[in-house]
Amino acid sequence: MNLATKLVSLRKQKGLTQMKVAEMLNVSRQAISRWEVGSAVPSTDNLKVLGALYGVPVDYLLDDDAECESKSTETVEETEVPEDNVVVQLDECKAHKSKLITVCIACVLVIVIAISALVCVHKLQDRNTDAITPIMDMDIDHVDDSPDGTFTFE
Repeated sequence: MNLATKLVSLRKQKGLTQMKVAEMLNVSRQAISRWEVGSAVPSTDNLKVLGALYGVPVDYLLDDDAECESKSTETVEETEVPEDNVVVQLDECKAHKSKLITVCIACVLVIVIAISALVCVHKLQDRNTDAITPIMDMDIDHVDDSPDGTFTFE
């Protein structure tokens, strides 16, 4: 049995609709539909939540040959669905991902700014170095050889 078939079977055994599962996982109903027809695969985080929701290990969901003895034959009325806990865990995971992405973007920006600043400073130093001529390298046009330190216009 493949993942899509297992997801449909487990959802129906729990007596849940696609809409209810979508609300619990904080995804669209279309996402649930795509998972159940096999045109898309849930993320790792969503697979963990689905496993917890249906009472099966993630390995069972991913392994086509796996057989699982679970409590999945019970109906929703007989078992307590951890709706709030599942949604809270998923929201925390998404918040953690958002923070991680924000930190990564900030680090990249800092690195880019630092590299740009170093390049600008280096170019300015090169430009200033070329404009400065050491005194020893300057050509002497005429030396004033008057003994008393006075000069005249010639």
